[in-house]
This record gives sequence, C-alpha cells and structure tokens, in this order.
Amino acid sequence: MTVLASLLPPARAVFFDSNGNPLAGGLVYSFVPGGTTPKTTWQDAGETTANPNPIVLDASGSCLLYGAGNYQLTVEDGLGNSVPGYSGVTVDTLSPVLAISTAIAPAVATIAALRLATTSTLTQAQCSVLGYYAAADGGEGQFWYASTDTTSADNGGTIIVDTSARRWYRMTGGAPLNVRWFGAKGNATTDDTAAIQACITAAQGTNPRSVYAPVGQYVVSATLNITDALTIYGDNPGIGPGVTTDTNCTQFLCASTFTTGDVFSATTLYSCTFRDFQIAGATGLAFSSACPRTSGAGIHITGPTGHVNMCSVVDHVCFSGVAGGVQLTRCQENNLIRSCYFQAWANNSQAVYIDNGSTSVESGMGQITENHFFGNPASTQVSCIDAHCGYGAVRANKFLGAQYGLRVIADQSVNIGSVIVALNSFEELTAQSISVTQTGTVSIASVIISDNQFSNITNTGLQAHISVVGAPAADISDVDISGNNFYSHLTYATASFIAVTATNVSVSNNRGTITGGSAYGVIVNSGCVDISVLDNQWRAAGGALLGTTGYLIQATTVLRDLLSTAFTVAVLPIDAQNGSQLYATDGQSTSSTNLTVTGAGSGVMALRQRGAWFTPGAITG
Repeated sequence: MTVLASLLPPARAVFFDSNGNPLAGGLVYSFVPGGTTPKTTWQDAGETTANPNPIVLDASGSCLLYGAGNYQLTVEDGLGNSVPGYSGVTVDTLSPVLAISTAIAPAVATIAALRLATTSTLTQAQCSVLGYYAAADGGEGQFWYASTDTTSADNGGTIIVDTSARRWYRMTGGAPLNVRWFGAKGNATTDDTAAIQACITAAQGTNPRSVYAPVGQYVVSATLNITDALTIYGDNPGIGPGVTTDTNCTQFLCASTFTTGDVFSATTLYSCTFRDFQIAGATGLAFSSACPRTSGAGIHITGPTGHVNMCSVVDHVCFSGVAGGVQLTRCQENNLIRSCYFQAWANNSQAVYIDNGSTSVESGMGQITENHFFGNPASTQVSCIDAHCGYGAVRANKFLGAQYGLRVIADQSVNIGSVIVALNSFEELTAQSISVTQTGTVSIASVIISDNQFSNITNTGLQAHISVVGAPAADISDVDISGNNFYSHLTYATASFIAVTATNVSVSNNRGTITGGSAYGVIVNSGCVDISVLDNQWRAAGGALLGTTGYLIQATTVLRDLLSTAFTVAVLPIDAQNGSQLYATDGQSTSSTNLTVTGAGSGVMALRQRGAWFTPGAITG
C-alpha cells in the first residue's frame, strides 16, 4: 500500500533565528534519522514537486514542507551557522504528536506550565502555548527563546521566564497587546486589575504599542496608571440613549470596593487615545440610577506639572455610573472628546471637568463634539461640562438633565480666550443651559454662542438659558450670541432666554417662544458697555411678537426690532443707545421740521438719535 505524504503542519513552516527574527535566507536540511543520508521533502501532498535539499527559506523565513515517514532536520542561517532549537529535531509524520509543528514548536498547556519548563523538559527554541489558564482562553500564542537576553523580567504576557531562567518572548508580529495575553479573564467576577496594568506597562516605553481589550467585563479594583503615549481600545462601548448594555461590549467594571479614585489615570506630555469601550460603576445601570461611586473620573488625563498634555483623544466611550466621566488637567486645546455617552454620574459632580490644575499653566478646553449627556433632572448633578479654561469648542452635543449644561468659569489665575459653543441641543436643565462667569481679576475674551437649540427648563427659579455675566462687566468681553432658537416654558418672573453683563456684546438673530409663564427674551444688566441687541424675535405661546415685554434693558443699548407690533410710542425705551431702530405701531411725526416721534399715528419707523426717537421723515395721520 502506498503511503501518501502527510502535511507537516504548518505546511508553510516558519523558522526564526536566536533573536526571534524570521530566518530569511536560512537553510533547512532533511535527513534519514541518525545519519547524514538526505531524505526528500515535498511542496505538495501528492509528492509531485520535491523540495531542494537544503531548502532556502524565503524572506519570511518560511517554506512549504510536506513529507512521509521519519526525518531529522538541520537548520542553518545564511552564513552556515547552526540555529539552536531546530538542528537534530526528529520528526515522524505518521504520529501527530511528533508532527513537525510540534517538533519545532512543541505545545505547552498554559503560561504557568511554560514558567515550569527547564532545558531538559523543553529543548526547542520555540513553543506553542495553548492558553493562559486553559486552551483557547485568549492567552494562547507562539513563543521563542531569546538566548541573548538574560536580564529581562517576566512581565506576565510577552516575556515569560522559565525555571531555567530562559526568557521566552511572545511572537506578536507587531500587533497591539491583548489584555488576555497577560491573564485578564473579562468574566465579570475575576479581578483583572493586575493583568491590565501589566499589559499597559508592557505597551509603553521606547517602542510603544496599543492595548486591546476584546469583548468582556473586566473587573477593576484600583486605578490603572499610564505614564507615556498609549492607545487603549475595545470592541464596542455598549451605548444607547438612556441605556447601556453589559454584554457584547468591552466593559471595564469597577469592583464594589472601588468607589473612589480615577479608573484610568494618564499623566504624560504625550498623546493618549481611549476608544470603543465602556467604563461602568456597576452593572445594569440606567440614566436615572444612583451613582455607585463617590469620586474619581473614568478617564483622567493630566499634563505633568508645568507642562500640558497634547493631542489626546477620548472617542466612542460610554461612562455609566462613574462619579465623573472625563477629567482633563493641564491639557492643550487640540485634545478631543468625541461621540461619548455619559449617564448616572455622581450628584454634586460633572460628566466632563477641565481645569488648569491650580497652576499658572495656560490650558485648553479642547474640542468637545457629538457627545450625549443623559443627566437626571431629579438629581443634583452639577453639570454636564465644567470648563475652567478656554481655547476650545463645544459643538453638536446633546445635553439633557443635570443643573447646568455647560459652565465656563474663569477662576484659576489664568485668563480665558476663544470659547465657541455651537450647534448643541439643551433640554431639561434645572438651572442654566450655558453659563459663562469669572471671579476676581481673571478675564474672558472672545465668546461665541451660536446656532444652538434650547427647550424646557424644569426649575422655575431659572435665571437664563444663556447667562454671560462678568463681575464687573469689563472682565468678559467680545461676546457674540446669535442664531439660537428657544422653545421653553418659563415661569420665573425674571427668567430669560439670554442674560448679559459684559462689554462689546452682540445679541442678534435669536428666536424664542415663551410657551408659558412670565419671562424676557433678553436681559441686559446694568454695567454693560457697547452692547447691541439686533433683529431678535420673541413670541408668546400664541405666536404674537413680544415688544417691550421681550426685553429688560438696564444699560445703554443699541436695540433694533423691526417686526414687533408691541412697541407703542409710550413704551419706546428711553435708555436705548443712539443708532437703535424700532417700529412704533402708533407713531408719527407732525411736520418736516419736527421729526420727533409722537403717538396717535398709523405706525412709523423710529430711529434713536441725539437721545430721542425720530422718524426718517415727516409722516402724519
């Protein structure tokens, strides 16, 4: 009976030098065992194409290798030097236990078993570990013996030291480091903190690598520390409006004893990226759940003292039941928080907190875009975002619940500049949607709040949807509030869509409907300087335009409202600044020489000049 050639798995065998590099140009000799008689190997199972003997390995250190019966191998590098671990290996292709793949790289059951290996029990230069704790548990992989390394420590995943003090290096092929290679189980019960930290530590340094956490629930009981550039990513954050899932996603789950401190803490000058996973304070949480943690951020990125972190990214991460979601301390304006979901953060806390770290280093807010903040209107969550620095933009986010949507606060000894708030949606905040304030001598310059949408506020004591208030007004300057739309039920007597105490301000082209209660469209507080309120439209619930009841003007203001039918001559504001324009529904002028607006007419454009209201020309009747 003809014995067909059997596959010497893997059919394309790969050989490595003593440093773990592919043995490009190496030579593989095959002999009858026990001597120097050559024996043919094949490139196919039908034995139609014989290999040369020796085989010259390709640039990947590989070759096609089929054979039948027993073989003894000798392997040399391109210079004719014998390669330890291969030479003298005996192969019997009729016995799967001694197939060439296991003869070259014998199977070792677990990482623990590899640590117990000795020069007597494991003689080859490669081995195949079947799993970290058990076969195919995610920790499996190929290892090679680095004979030139006698000092590296066992790091639990990519370098394993056996009983004979040999260093076994995992063959990663340059891939990201997998937390399961370091023993993380992701089973929602085992504490994976040490394994994940070991993976992070191994990924940093002179040759930084990414860290990958596949689908699973990884229990964390202490802060995971990052000190260099790093990317950490998972498979899916398990995110959705008002609900998160604990399965089919990558979840870092805080242990019940881990209620304070940051989950991930990165202190470095260099870029860190976090994406596609979830951080949860407990399982099964919803937006209205009480936060199980009392302090600490899910991700805290900090620039070293005296310096700023640059270009870090938090992208597509879900924060559920973490005291605070993201905290940026001493970070640059090119950092990014994007497409994240925040729910069930702690009372008296913020989903995003950005500050200078109590130093004089000028930090940046960065770019905060396309996130969803699902606060609980029944809670005392302080805000969705607190920023104690400027130089950034808040764009296209959804704010729901909490007391404040966005607070920009200049109170840390560093002046703030360039704040852009645009294209966001604010709903059911209980205090203010946007608040811009400063204290002491710290100032804010260049604030743009435009094209945002605002709906109901749930607190009758609301002061304003948009509040820009300096103390004094001169400490907040160059403010543009334009193109915003308001649809809100306001019942507090001095509530407003917009309230301003600042210098060099334009409030223009905003639209609002007061669906109930008594409130103003714009309040210009005393102390304002160089302010114009132009072409805004404020309507009552029935759609009628509001005139004087749409404004509370307490400082000299350029006011233009050409559409309202509620301004009569009797209520034309006497403190409007020269250059103001209003339509007086009953206005007229009596002659071409006396253009002062008087009542009892059929309506006229009123222009504020020389401290009085005039018409463009004589209009009577």
